[in-house]
Amino acid sequence: MARKANIGHLHGERYFPPSFPVFAHAFRHEREYHSLHDHDFLEIVFVLSGSGYHKTSSRKHRIKKGDVYLIEPGAAHSYLVESTVDIINLLTTPAYLRSLIVSEDAAAVFPEGFFRDVFEGDGRSVHTIGLSPGNALYTRSLLDGIIRDMQSKQAGFRTLVRARLAEFVVLLSHAVSKQRSLHTPMRAKREKRLALVTGYLRERLASDIDLNDVAAFVSCNPSYLSRFFRQETGYTMFEYLNELRIERACELLASSNRPVLDIALEVGYNSISFFNRIFKRITGVSPKVYRGRMRG
Repeated sequence: MARKANIGHLHGERYFPPSFPVFAHAFRHEREYHSLHDHDFLEIVFVLSGSGYHKTSSRKHRIKKGDVYLIEPGAAHSYLVESTVDIINLLTTPAYLRSLIVSEDAAAVFPEGFFRDVFEGDGRSVHTIGLSPGNALYTRSLLDGIIRDMQSKQAGFRTLVRARLAEFVVLLSHAVSKQRSLHTPMRAKREKRLALVTGYLRERLASDIDLNDVAAFVSCNPSYLSRFFRQETGYTMFEYLNELRIERACELLASSNRPVLDIALEVGYNSISFFNRIFKRITGVSPKVYRGRMRG
């Protein structure tokens, strides 16, 4: 049986001091499911190898060598590992990364949209950047250098880390700009349709939702909609609906003393046993344990 790693909420103070908010290391995800967790820092993940999925409540991305994930503070995410996934983890804060870029370059490096969301937004999102093979190799050398600098702690190591990290941020900015230049009208149309579908599901998460009704709402064929949704999110529509329901249940468990049964009913589950099973499958723990953790 797969072992579950229950991580919960992680704090930056566990990894780095406020005066130098950077932590970097190589890490290996074994064949196990990591339950949803979040943190109060910005996590940057660079994928070295392996197969599986990087999972949020709204997307399930196939893990690919050379991908970079920018995981904002407060964004819940996890891994579904098929074979060993090797990554480099870099933990820092949005404010620290902003401080690395000179003011004259800031507008170009942090353009409207993607990076503005990361460094000036309200957080809670996960962004994926696909790097070319050449950029992936160079990124590996930059991140390996940061790890070496931080392990050696030789005179001037913080300056070296800042320089490598600033170069990494600029490299990511260029990769994002290239991705955005490939944004086509067809891509925009698909994103608009996806936003309509996910909005429909969020507004009606406690209701009995029928695929035909959703298809009629967005004016398309149910079979096409089912394929489209899986291609865009990595989830079936009803897997996604379960993610939304459990996300809402987590909010209610953390913010109220309402009985678990009442919360299950409010988010659309008429069976408490089914709710408990889905909740544990997604979060890794029971509703009772989750509430206890959120209360400290």
